[in-house]
Amino acid sequence: MKKKGVSSRERRERLYTHIVHVICLMYHGHRRNVWLNDKELWEIILKCMEGTGAKKSVEVYLDFVNPGKLPLDSPKYTAKKSGRKGKGKGKHKTADLPLLEPLERPSLPPCSSDTKLVEILGLLMRSWKRKFHIDAPGLRKRGYSENVTGAISADKESQTERIQGLDDFRQRAKDLHGSRDTGAQLFTALLRALGFESRLVFSICPLGYGFSKSEMREDDSTGRSRESAPSVESSGKSSDYGSNSDNNPSKQKQSSSRQRSMGNAKAYDKDLKFPTFWSEVYSPITEQWIAIDPLVTGLILSKDDMSRLEPKGRIASKSKQQISYVIAYSADKSARDVTVRYLSGMVFPGKTKGFRMPIFGREVLSNQGDLLMMEEFDLFSERILKCFQPCGLAKTARGLKEDQDLLPKASTELLNPFKRDFPKSIAAYKNHLKYVLERHLKREDCILPGELPVHTLATGKASASKEEKVYSRQSIIVGKPAENRYREGRVIKKNEHPLKTVPSRAVTTNRKREIEDAKREGDTRAGLVSLYGFYQTEIYHPPLIIGGVIPKNAYGNIDCFVPSMVPVGAVHVPWGNAVRLSKKLGIEFAEAVTGSDFKNKRAVPRTEGVLCSEENADVLTEACRQDDEQKRLKDGEKRQQICLALWKRFLIGLRIVERIEENYGSGTSEPAAAREAEDTGRDQEQETTVALNLSNNSDLEEGGFFRE
Repeated sequence: MKKKGVSSRERRERLYTHIVHVICLMYHGHRRNVWLNDKELWEIILKCMEGTGAKKSVEVYLDFVNPGKLPLDSPKYTAKKSGRKGKGKGKHKTADLPLLEPLERPSLPPCSSDTKLVEILGLLMRSWKRKFHIDAPGLRKRGYSENVTGAISADKESQTERIQGLDDFRQRAKDLHGSRDTGAQLFTALLRALGFESRLVFSICPLGYGFSKSEMREDDSTGRSRESAPSVESSGKSSDYGSNSDNNPSKQKQSSSRQRSMGNAKAYDKDLKFPTFWSEVYSPITEQWIAIDPLVTGLILSKDDMSRLEPKGRIASKSKQQISYVIAYSADKSARDVTVRYLSGMVFPGKTKGFRMPIFGREVLSNQGDLLMMEEFDLFSERILKCFQPCGLAKTARGLKEDQDLLPKASTELLNPFKRDFPKSIAAYKNHLKYVLERHLKREDCILPGELPVHTLATGKASASKEEKVYSRQSIIVGKPAENRYREGRVIKKNEHPLKTVPSRAVTTNRKREIEDAKREGDTRAGLVSLYGFYQTEIYHPPLIIGGVIPKNAYGNIDCFVPSMVPVGAVHVPWGNAVRLSKKLGIEFAEAVTGSDFKNKRAVPRTEGVLCSEENADVLTEACRQDDEQKRLKDGEKRQQICLALWKRFLIGLRIVERIEENYGSGTSEPAAAREAEDTGRDQEQETTVALNLSNNSDLEEGGFFRE
């Protein structure tokens, strides 16, 4: 049995699912980004970082790069600068983060590196990695499942972290535990609390819209095993926390719990080698963003090295990690697409091809409703991303500069038009964005006249090799038969030659008979149809109205597939009762054919209203409206009569039952009462028997105690 292909409806469902999933994940990142600005959350995180010297080191750095942001007479700054120590000062431990020495303020243009900022971020990252404990799995792409019920039950049993609200999020910050996604988000909150300008970066990995094997869900047991944590015995290895422990039982207990957490951290999402969330910090010295991933890779990356966070390799493909949309959320609640920054060589689309939503085509119409052109429309950039931008947020000079930095780099073909990288195999040309082989052209694809091949591909072995022509995608257009162009309101220009001749698609019974009759008569072109391009057509001008008479075709109606096919001086009245009322009022009309319905292998014309002259349009429209209103009133009265007749029937039946009970009595009420009385007597008899038995045995046991 031939395998059934994927229908257009299934493709639309996958595409709509992808779009909705992208919107949901973007809103998830937006909500977490809003939580990161919570002042109470900042206080909790800063309290957890006390004793590390982080806040004071950051204050020194920020005062160096922004002299007006931190007052020079700040007690936390002057105490270090003057060297005076008050009572009890200078005794706190700052072993994890040594205090940075005051630096000379720069008087030069932006530098290429900010070593002091990288040093602070490295110390913060190492301290955070030791303090935060991963005890739950984070977000991951599952894929589509054929067993929907089993997938839903598996998701309910999943151990994936679920945070109910901001209070729960604050509790995770207080306890310093959660998934690695939560750890990266809280680290971004720490950076903001310390005064850095930081952004939360979310690598969105939604359900795809393709039908490849990689989009299908794996066995649920495999997914649960990846989320499960190892036993305590298997993770009882030495750690940094157990080396300096003393004989204090509380410290030993705390150390053992940390050992378990460190052991579990290695098990949760161990197959995900690349992060889902990380942070970006803005360097005022270099005027560039620095990426930092504190928990998964432990990398601090500059602009040229950010592609190291792009999922690559067989392990990433197996765990369904891919780069699709990389969104950076700022503290002002805005979102920016920074995907290009994390692509190899900043070449777009790169590895996002096939995972980001495709470019849609949008019609551009004239004022008269004529189709002028088809333009490309990016739904994600022009619609979805703009929904996550605050209203009234003006573009800054730095934002415009970043827009320029995020432009994809020019490919080799644009830099050197004479040096192009052509694929080497036939399979590589399949669905290629720029080039196409002649064998891969679809039935409607036509090569523009005069277009020459841009390359030739040698196929086959050396003894029987042959060359195939390679054309640019820009030289390929869609051709349609003259009949289809007519349904678009266009006709073929004079002296135009078809671009291509292909076998016709005979679907209806009449069309098949016509082709067979033509072949029987010796017509060599029977069953063939010519295709024409859009540029070979012009707008169809219907015949004029002469003497108030609507022009009709051989079937007594008029074609009105698009609004431009309505004759000048005529009006389309799309009412279902327009034909009957036009005959009743004596108005000249013609039935409007707006399409075709295919039933039983036949094309049945679909009519919708009539075409009449402009002077009769208002009268006919008002008559149709009044007739439709009267019909609705009559239908309502008819339904009311039917309902009243049903209620009358119910009432008559109830009266008959009541009369029978009055005259002859109920045949079911007396036996029921007798059975109820019999059951009541039986219960009373059982209660009496139990009471007598208890009274006869009263000498054996009294009060529940043994007699002395």
